[in-house]
Amino acid sequence: RIGEIAQVQIVPNTPHTDIINTSVTAASKAQMDSLRLPSLSVSRRGANVFVVEGALALAEKPQKFERTVAQPEVFAGQILRELLRQNGIKFNGSVLRGLRPAQAVTLAEHRAPLMPLLLNLNKISDNLSAELLLKVVAAERAGRPGTGEKGMSVIRRFLATAQVDTNALNLADGSGVSRYNLITPDEIVKLLIAMWRDFSVRNEFLTTLPIAGVDGTLANRMKGTAAAGILRAKTGSLSGVSSLSGYTTTAEGEEIVFAMMMQHFLGSAGGVRRVQDKIGAEMSGFRRR
Repeated sequence: RIGEIAQVQIVPNTPHTDIINTSVTAASKAQMDSLRLPSLSVSRRGANVFVVEGALALAEKPQKFERTVAQPEVFAGQILRELLRQNGIKFNGSVLRGLRPAQAVTLAEHRAPLMPLLLNLNKISDNLSAELLLKVVAAERAGRPGTGEKGMSVIRRFLATAQVDTNALNLADGSGVSRYNLITPDEIVKLLIAMWRDFSVRNEFLTTLPIAGVDGTLANRMKGTAAAGILRAKTGSLSGVSSLSGYTTTAEGEEIVFAMMMQHFLGSAGGVRRVQDKIGAEMSGFRRR
C-alpha cells in the first residue's frame, strides 16, 4: 500500500547478509516527483550490510539490483553450507578463508576456453569476468592463491614491457569500476599500439573488442556512419565518466589508434557519447586527398 515499506527479496536467500530497508511506496512517479522522493537505490555499507533507500511507485515493475559482497569466497562457502543443510547433509565444520589443504580431494572442476571468456569480458564489458580473470592471472603467473594484489603486480610488469609508464597510472581493481583507477589517454594508446604490434595476440585481442554498429556495447552506436563495421573499441563508463579506446581504419586504409576520455560532466552520458561517435565516424571516413 501507499506509504508502506517496499518489499525486498535477497537472492540467494541467506542469513549472512543484513538489510536496512528505509524505502517507501508511492502512488505514482508523479507523486514521487511532487514530493521529491528519490528513486530506489541499494548500497553496501560495511561488510555485507545493504541499505535500500528511496521510493518505488506501485505501478512500477519489480526492480533488480546486483551488488558485490565482502569476502566473496567466504560468502560462497556460507551459501554452500546453507544449501547442504537444507538438503539434509550435516556440516559440522567452519567456513574459513585460507589455502586449500594438501590432502583435499577435488569433487568437481569446471574449465572453459579463455577466448569465450575474453569475448564476454570485452564485448559486453562484464566487470565480474574482469575481476575473476585478474585473480586467475595472479594464480598462474605469481602462484596461488590468486589475489588482486598479485594480479596488479603481474599487470604492472606487463605494462612496463609495453612501454607504458607505470608511474603515470594507478591500478585499483581488475574491472576499472573503482574511482581509484587513474590513467591517461596517452598510456592507453601506448598499450593499444603494443597489442597491435604483437602478432602473437593481435588478432585474438581485436576479435574481443566491440564493433561499431554491430555488437557488444557498440551495437547501437555509429550505425550508418563510416565507422560502422570498421571501428573496434572498448567502452568505459562511470557516473560522470565516459571513455572509448581502440582502433579504426580511414577511408584510405590508414590505421588509427585512439583513446577518448571524458569526465566531470553532469547527468546522462548520452551527449558525450554522441561526441565520441562523431569523432569515430570522422576518423573512419577521413581522406588525406
